[in-house]
Amino acid sequence: MKALKGDIVPNMVNLPSLMSEELDYLRPYITLAERMGNMYYQLEKASVDRVELTYSGPISKNETQILTVAFLKGLLAPVMEGRVNYVNARLVAEDRGIKIFEQKEEQSPKRYKNLITAQIFNHGHDLDISGTVSRGHDPLLVEINGYETETNLEGYVIIVQNEDRPRVIGPVATALGDHGVNIASMKTGRRVRGENAIMLINVDSKVDEAVLDELAQMDGIIDQPRLLVF
Repeated sequence: MKALKGDIVPNMVNLPSLMSEELDYLRPYITLAERMGNMYYQLEKASVDRVELTYSGPISKNETQILTVAFLKGLLAPVMEGRVNYVNARLVAEDRGIKIFEQKEEQSPKRYKNLITAQIFNHGHDLDISGTVSRGHDPLLVEINGYETETNLEGYVIIVQNEDRPRVIGPVATALGDHGVNIASMKTGRRVRGENAIMLINVDSKVDEAVLDELAQMDGIIDQPRLLVF
């Protein structure tokens, strides 16, 4: 029944063979990988040329091909309208000309025990993201294009690029409140003090495009804010 519902089960056809115990361990990372992949076409329009995935830490000792499949399923889902699943995701990606590279590292390069890093390349620029799983088994985005964060990839997440200076973050929060949008959590990050920064805002409800357009016009906002939906 689980297979019929689209869930992953041990020894599922066309997927790497996994013992039940290994699959149970990997399930939170499967969710993480899929949601990391799902970010790309919500942020970018250009087609993907190449994907490079790195699995770091103890997780690398497991059968990580299933994580790659989950990532590709998440990547293609927004543009395939339900026609991609765990069984055909790799084949669909290859048919679209996407080159897929995978590597493993015994030690995580960051302070997280286990880490999944993805570099997604297109014709213009690339998207670099890293994620891990929290103690509560929640999927966490911990870095995006060099900006460090710890954002739960759950529900609705607004991504805002902004100038790193006073009187920018507060007005954004106020504007969302004025439109009845409740903020569950907010993470901010920057590379260099006083230059560009980023806000990742978990909110309790979907945000209309008109609200995002209003945020884009606010003083100190650099680019059009994007809403991620998981």
